[in-house]
Amino acid sequence: LLERIKATFVSLEEEVKKGKIGSYGISSNSFSFPSTHPHFVPYDSLLDLAKSASEKVHNTPKHSFKSIQMPGNLFEREGLTPISAGGNGCAEWAHKCGLEVIINRPLSAFTEQGTWRLAELDFPTEYSLARENLIERLSPIGLEQESSLSKEEIQEIKEACAWMKQLIQDLDGQIAAFSSILHYHHDFNTKIIPMILGKLEGMDEDTSNMVYSFFAQYELAVRSVTGQLARNALLEYSPENTNPLVSQADFSLYIPPVETLQNEKLQDFALKWLLNHPYVSTVLVGMNSKQHVDHVLNLVNQ
Repeated sequence: LLERIKATFVSLEEEVKKGKIGSYGISSNSFSFPSTHPHFVPYDSLLDLAKSASEKVHNTPKHSFKSIQMPGNLFEREGLTPISAGGNGCAEWAHKCGLEVIINRPLSAFTEQGTWRLAELDFPTEYSLARENLIERLSPIGLEQESSLSKEEIQEIKEACAWMKQLIQDLDGQIAAFSSILHYHHDFNTKIIPMILGKLEGMDEDTSNMVYSFFAQYELAVRSVTGQLARNALLEYSPENTNPLVSQADFSLYIPPVETLQNEKLQDFALKWLLNHPYVSTVLVGMNSKQHVDHVLNLVNQ
């Protein structure tokens, strides 16, 4: 692995020499793994590899390796925590070496206990109305009087409506069964969509629109409930590798003060902790609306 990294560094130094890039970095999930993990990359050898690559290309050890990137969030704190405080020390090492520390996945965490989306929404006020409107729509009345339909078509519509109504009622009772919005998206795309595609084909436009409206509200409901689940999990979270006996470590820098979490939204708490972390240079936040951008900028400027 280290030989492949060195060869890549050589290629990148050549691109620097050509003037095509100004610098380069390395991004790896392994930087956030425990040092005993089989996929952990020994980061402390990277500078030597960069110097060797630069000497080969430029005849000088002055390299253009300038940054590392890794996942980091309220649950995945291994790479952000110094060795003295029970972590793998990657961010501390990079900071001391003058490298930028770029954090990705600040609001999406993967742990042995599950997948967590570190963001909360208020429960959608229109969810109940969307659910009830759809259930009422799926209770057709007077089909027998529709002369344009055969008995077989009427029976088929009734069965499709009954099936769809039962699905909506089942989903309504399973909102808290999803551990995260990522979990829901996986089930929605692999299980729910394949089931309902055939049923949607025979629906009129108004009913189809109600189905789409329901699922839009349902996703917001899942985001709200799973955000609360993530909050509860965080309050109970205690990584096994944290060493509370190390008196020299300032734990307030490396372990989020979860006792203050009750005063703000989970996403704000998560981002502010990273923005204030002494070793973090940049936090990469995925945003899909101007409102999100404005909100994050407000956090940055606080």
